[in-house]
Amino acid sequence: SACHRHIRTQCEALLDLAQNLPHYVDQGTAPGLARSILHELDTWMARHHADEESGLFPTLIESMAGSDAVCLRGMTQHACDEHRTLESIWRKPLRMLLEQIADHEPASLPVAATQAFTTRYLELIAHEDDELLPMAERLLTDNEIDTLRHRMQARQAERPA
Repeated sequence: SACHRHIRTQCEALLDLAQNLPHYVDQGTAPGLARSILHELDTWMARHHADEESGLFPTLIESMAGSDAVCLRGMTQHACDEHRTLESIWRKPLRMLLEQIADHEPASLPVAATQAFTTRYLELIAHEDDELLPMAERLLTDNEIDTLRHRMQARQAERPA
């Protein structure tokens, strides 16, 4: 949930930058904002997707049996597929355009493309917050949740921020 809040904030900052780019360029703050969003989304997106896919999702599936596990596999596979799609959209074109802005190069940040990315990401986060995380709270033991939390914290510590 904490990662979702952080990513949501970065998506909002990205959309704000796209919608108000000329203003930020005039203020001279566009490169710094672009650099910050690049760093945060590069870091948090990769960390969060890895944490879910290597920790939460497998543990949640292991806690289920029979047809419930099949349903849960479908839900987690959908989330993983969305991760790949979002990562692809992020790499090209949004990340490249933000790099240009961060490097003081003239670039536009299309509002429609930015809106599509942020909307898709926020929809995935809402799905996970509304469906997967409550399911995890119901199905996983306190020990399993603590183990996941410790693994995620260890992975966070391994990666440079």
